[in-house]
Amino acid sequence: MADLAEGEVFKTGLAHITVIPWFVVEDDQQLTKVFHQQFEQTKSFNVHLGSKVMFGPKKDVPAILVTATPEILRIHHLALDLMDKVGARWAVKHPHASKDYVPHIRLREGFKFREGKEIELTSLILVRAARKEDNIRHVMAEVVFK
Repeated sequence: MADLAEGEVFKTGLAHITVIPWFVVEDDQQLTKVFHQQFEQTKSFNVHLGSKVMFGPKKDVPAILVTATPEILRIHHLALDLMDKVGARWAVKHPHASKDYVPHIRLREGFKFREGKEIELTSLILVRAARKEDNIRHVMAEVVFK
């Protein structure tokens, strides 16, 4: 995903790797504080792109797999730990987390990803969805990796 400033508003469609699915939390200030604490020591790393697949209940969502390296799994588990620390709960029926987590990039129109390519991950962005399903997103916080 392109770097976005904290507080910036954008529409869905930006390329990104989902670290954990949508969740709900009561205290935004605590969430952003713990988010920074959890990830501030993270170092940038490369991810390797695998094959193209179709996700979703109807298998109609194009994606490209990301190799489940120790680094990406560490980020996933730190995010799950963050949820515990802030008392968050899932906002989706089937969160596909922990043993069900499959790192991937949802393929969107205009993005060219190819199997075998490596991409450097240099930051992590905490995103809030607007509650009215209008595809509007807000950047709550960002941690730039070392």
